[in-house]
Amino acid sequence: MIEGTIKPNHPMERVIMSVHIEEKTSFTVIGKLSQGASSEGPKWIAPLWKEANDNFNEIRNLAKKDTAGNIIGIWGAMSDISERFERWTDQGKYLAGCEVFDDSVAPNGWTKWVIPSYKYAVIKCNQNTYQKQFDYMMNDFLPAHHYSIVGAVHEYYRPADTNGDLYLYFPIEKKGELSHESID
Repeated sequence: MIEGTIKPNHPMERVIMSVHIEEKTSFTVIGKLSQGASSEGPKWIAPLWKEANDNFNEIRNLAKKDTAGNIIGIWGAMSDISERFERWTDQGKYLAGCEVFDDSVAPNGWTKWVIPSYKYAVIKCNQNTYQKQFDYMMNDFLPAHHYSIVGAVHEYYRPADTNGDLYLYFPIEKKGELSHESID
């Protein structure tokens, strides 16, 4: 776990943000897909989640589960318009879904993405702290630890967490390292 500080609002205030680094192999998500203007994400992403949740029984049997039978993870996976998993520009794509077995076939009306392997910097947040945590990662943590962001940020929701927490997964590499793609 790596800790960092954010700029205080008050001279005596110091807030510690916990960030952990995680290597994650490629994984598969099946969900409902939409795209729209980056600046209007909340307007088109919220209805997408409603559609995914309302129809979840169509993919429930494909979801990866732990040994107790609980779904492993719900993802808000993001990509650029070309689906190369690069950062959003003025437009972006969002897949609201769950992690599934790699050989799963998306039912009609659903989309399957295979998210590439990355090293991620991960920070916990909720809807109220989302923008603050995102800005902290981009403006403070990543530069201070000599990381570059190398792809779209993903949202991970633990089904067992019912308090509204989520985790932002920032795909990273140390400045000067080769990216996840090989160079011939």
